[in-house]
Order: sequence, then structure tokens, then C-alpha cells
Amino acid sequence: MAFITPTNVATGDVLTATRYNADTVANMTEMAPFFGTWTSWTPTLSGGFSNGNATTVGRYLKVGKMVFYWGAITFGTTTVKGAIMKLSVPVPATSAIAACALTSIFGSPDGTQTLFTPLQDTVSIFEAVTLTSSGAYTGSAQTTATVPYTWRTADVVRYGGTYEAASA
Repeated sequence: MAFITPTNVATGDVLTATRYNADTVANMTEMAPFFGTWTSWTPTLSGGFSNGNATTVGRYLKVGKMVFYWGAITFGTTTVKGAIMKLSVPVPATSAIAACALTSIFGSPDGTQTLFTPLQDTVSIFEAVTLTSSGAYTGSAQTTATVPYTWRTADVVRYGGTYEAASA
């Protein structure tokens, strides 16, 4: 169905249910997919890490150039845990230094939860940076096979956020 041009309204006109449905409801129904269609995607690991037989799930919503997304990777028996954990985003960002509002929570089966922050690596990948504490200040370190803890089979990486896409 295409967008319907609403009829002109003049002083004294009465808004009937039929006219309301024809002009307003039909157009709202037409616009709904623009604001609410989520698309599936497959989150991937890189930087010395790789998915292997990990279970992955991800969804994103793109409105104009704004991307809202989330992803989860459950490590399998052949998931490689390596040098620097890097995670994919669903569509390329506007630049490698694009502003990225993101909260990432990584968890493990023993209940440990760690908050990470993103460091944009390329337009399609960011590095997961571990937050550390040294005295009164918070610092950061690269996330590796053993930092902030030793990653195991069945550990889950959950991440999501928003960023500006390269194209609408």
C-alpha cells in the first residue's frame, strides 16, 4: 500500500470514522514498517577471537542513518579465544571514528558480569575494552583470552547500542 494523500479539510467539516480510517490509519499502517522492522544479523568475533561453533543471535533497527542494535554470542567448544576481542556491528558506520553510544555487558556462567566499553576499530568492527581500576581512577585494558577472566565454553558476550550508519 502506498502513502495516501489526506483529503483537504474545510471549516465546518465533520470527521467521520470512515474519513479518519481512510486518511490517518491507512497512512500510519504504511509508515509502521519504517519505524518498527527489526532485521536479524549474525554477530561475529575477530582480532584473534573467532566464532567457531558459537551460538549467535542479533537484531537491528535502522531508521534513516541511526542504527539500534543488539547481539549475543554464546561461546561453543570450538570458539577461539585470542589476542584482542573485536565485535562486529550490523551495517557500516559513517566513519571509523563515528560516535558510538554503546553499553556492553559480558557475562559468564559463574555469574561474573563485567562492563566493557567500545573502541571503534573500523567502520564495521569495534574492540571490546575492559574497564580496570587502579587506585582512585578507572583505566582500560584490551580484552583477551584471559582478561578480565579466562573465557570458557558457554560464556556469553552480550552487546548493543546505537551509532550513525554510513548511508540511509
